[in-house]
Amino acid sequence: MFDIGIIVKDAYKSSFIKILTLVLVLILPIQLLYTLFTVFLSTPFNLFGLPIIGSAIRSFLMIIAFFLAQIPFILIYRQYRRNGEIKISSVFLQFFKYAFPIYMLMLLISFFVTLGFIFLIIPGIVMLILFIGLPQVKVMEDTPFIQTIRNAFDFGRKNFGFLIVVTLCFVFLDIMGSMITFFFLSLFTNWYFLLNIGIMLVNALTMPLFAFMVTEKYIEWSGEEQYWFNQGK
Repeated sequence: MFDIGIIVKDAYKSSFIKILTLVLVLILPIQLLYTLFTVFLSTPFNLFGLPIIGSAIRSFLMIIAFFLAQIPFILIYRQYRRNGEIKISSVFLQFFKYAFPIYMLMLLISFFVTLGFIFLIIPGIVMLILFIGLPQVKVMEDTPFIQTIRNAFDFGRKNFGFLIVVTLCFVFLDIMGSMITFFFLSLFTNWYFLLNIGIMLVNALTMPLFAFMVTEKYIEWSGEEQYWFNQGK
């Protein structure tokens, strides 16, 4: 894991400007859409005394948004590991290629993960970890619907310990970043919109670290790096 961390740190530093561009152009809009849809769909249930349904809707949409937001960073990391160069125009084009199939896959996975969260919590967490590499599988392999689910499950099952540690670290980093950002910005403004945008921006800038870590683990696990070497990259 230490070696993976070094590779990920170098990739993040060398592609930071491109990451920031993608965050501003793609990730923040996804986060804003998630927020708007969550408020619009869950508020009526909260008003009628059905908060569990509102929570389920938030969980369902959050998982989908989280997986979609990883796509451009997986694409960046794939380019970085294959040839050391990153063409942001290619990332934009390929994002739209993979966004819809991953969205369709996540409708199914997010539904069952949300059910697990609602009823017993632990099953939801386990299922989320088991399929957390799904966007990596789809982007790296571009396999059909059923095969993508199978490969993602196999990857999650065989790397469960690593994935849960990385996920917990990301959650901790996300929470700490949100708290620090909120405290700092609240010294200058009480405008909720600006506070929310600031938190979204910080969260979006930590997401590549998670996507890079999982992608590097998938490359190591699947033998992708050896394949690139054999093909002369």
